[in-house]
Amino acid sequence: MRTRPRSIRIDSLSGPGSRLHARIGTWGTWSVLALASEFGGEDRYSESVGPTTVGRADPVDDRKFVVITSVNEPTDAVRAFAAWDDWTTVVVGDRKSPPNWHVEGVLYLSLEEQSLRFPEFSCLLPENTYVRKMLGYLFAFENGADVVFETDDDNAPYATALADVEADLARDPSEVGAVEASTGWVNAYTLFGATDCWPRGFPLRQVGCAGAPPRRVGGHAQLPWGVMQYLVDGDPDVDAVYRLTRATKVQFAQARRLKLAPGSFGPFNSQGTLWRRKAFPLMFLPIGTTDRVADILRGYIALNSLWAGGLTLA
Repeated sequence: MRTRPRSIRIDSLSGPGSRLHARIGTWGTWSVLALASEFGGEDRYSESVGPTTVGRADPVDDRKFVVITSVNEPTDAVRAFAAWDDWTTVVVGDRKSPPNWHVEGVLYLSLEEQSLRFPEFSCLLPENTYVRKMLGYLFAFENGADVVFETDDDNAPYATALADVEADLARDPSEVGAVEASTGWVNAYTLFGATDCWPRGFPLRQVGCAGAPPRRVGGHAQLPWGVMQYLVDGDPDVDAVYRLTRATKVQFAQARRLKLAPGSFGPFNSQGTLWRRKAFPLMFLPIGTTDRVADILRGYIALNSLWAGGLTLA
């Protein structure tokens, strides 16, 4: 058990103990940020409380992080994640975020703190865009994260969610069954009982496509997952076409796990996604896309890279 922290101020960490080097490259018609981060030294914390405050009382000693970005008043979902024991919840603010945003037990990074802590990287990220969430990733990396669970401020976890995530982390990541599709595309929603639904980023030409359904395979049984995508009941992550043509609420099958065999693609997002440390370099979001494209594009790039590195998506 952890006591809930009080608020303190974080001083600038732009000195030699925390060096960040960034360069901008291109991927297709998008700008993509390539990063090389070097972290070392100890965090410098001030006990004084000022206009830039975060909800931590001492240097971060957890190794598990929840990362959220928000421009809203604190939500019940954020408060629920803040109650997860042995996890540090980080909320990344933006220009539209309410002033004096605060939730007990949450580390809040305002724009000012983002600029102080990551001056080079922060100035490369447009304000009022989803990609500023990456500053929360960097905070987790800098503080020795082993796992990161990223989500949004409107995705409230079930009461059993923490136990479920901890069980997934404790379980051998190779134990999850693998699936593949002859078409090269897996609509994971159908495998969890939503037969007339598809995730945002799934190719529309594949919706309702005739052909053999995905099947379980044994050849990749030992391929461990590096990223696990959780599903949202009720109002899942779908595209505009689905919202315009369907109005049904979705309830996914529970206690079911699967992973993608190499060569079988499917989109994954940033709205309930668990990352192991080996996959951290693949978390960075492409700059120059719309917010609804950024995480999906990242997912397709990351999926190929996971397979190349001997991992996969579950």
